[in-house]
Amino acid sequence: NNGHSGYVDGVSFEGCIVPDYPTLTKTYGPDVIGTGGVSTLTFTITNPNPGIALTGVAFEDDAFPAGTFVNSTPNATNTCGGTWAPAAGDTSLSLTGASLAAGASCTVTVDVSSQTVPTVVSGALTNVSGFVSSTETGTNDTSTGAGRDTLTVLLPPEMSKSFTPNPIIENGTSTLSFSITNPNVNTAIAGVAFSDTLPIAPDIMLIAGTPNVSTTCTNATITATAGTDTISMTGADIAAGGSCTVSVDVTAPTAGTYTNTSGVVSHIVNGVQFDGNTATADLTVNVPNPDIAIVKQVGTTASGPWRSYLAISENSPVYYRFVIENTGDVPLSPIALSDPAFDPITGCTLTDPLPVA
Repeated sequence: NNGHSGYVDGVSFEGCIVPDYPTLTKTYGPDVIGTGGVSTLTFTITNPNPGIALTGVAFEDDAFPAGTFVNSTPNATNTCGGTWAPAAGDTSLSLTGASLAAGASCTVTVDVSSQTVPTVVSGALTNVSGFVSSTETGTNDTSTGAGRDTLTVLLPPEMSKSFTPNPIIENGTSTLSFSITNPNVNTAIAGVAFSDTLPIAPDIMLIAGTPNVSTTCTNATITATAGTDTISMTGADIAAGGSCTVSVDVTAPTAGTYTNTSGVVSHIVNGVQFDGNTATADLTVNVPNPDIAIVKQVGTTASGPWRSYLAISENSPVYYRFVIENTGDVPLSPIALSDPAFDPITGCTLTDPLPVA
């Protein structure tokens, strides 16, 4: 380029100097965030020419990954000079009119964020900038002229819950189960936690006297104390695309429908908590309904066959079978059997207490 000078390895050049292109790199820090999290996007421009300054340095980044944008507080910085003016919500960036001294580097930065659920775009989001250029070199359309990096956006865990059995009778026991899923098929999540306060209407639901706490969640700490009303989990890890469960026995004293809504399930990314959904389930509690039924049958042998009536010859032996069934919804005790034709009844084994059929 006529009229330019350069100074390389102690030798001064005048006239036709063709400087090397500036180079451009970009990085996200951190490069993994939760939905709605913030990462600082840094562009570094380097002038590889030890004796030639560059002017009119510029680049554009007009292809933000879907679902990402300049954060509501951009926190933009610029050591390159020129014009660098990111605004909240922008999905493209540009630097113009920057200058680089010989052999120098400079940076421009801006905070970016991602959409939150339910419209979030998640996973590994790769962003490639446009090419960097300068007045002295033109556009660097080689592999060193564009910045490239990947920002991974993690979805929060998802939780559902259920009662089994359902319904139960007053003061009965049901197992409250939580199922937690990691929707990120390529990335594990950590620090998974939730808390659930049991309902107080139509009466106070409590953790059963024998809680029977169980979990398949790795590294989880479960708190569920008999006679209290709060279940919590902290510190769980869930593999990519995996799921785990937490189960606790609960009881309720009064008939009615108990609606239980948990707190949010959450996870930790780079020391920051990101929240997922809450979970709701109903438990129906019924008034106890005890009931009992008996069937009496007759046969010619001790092993049957048994019939409701039987015609036999005079003085032939006959046998009777009594079948007692609990047709209610609570165990029955004590169990006794009598028949005016037999006193006492012998040869019968009675189950006591008699469970629900």
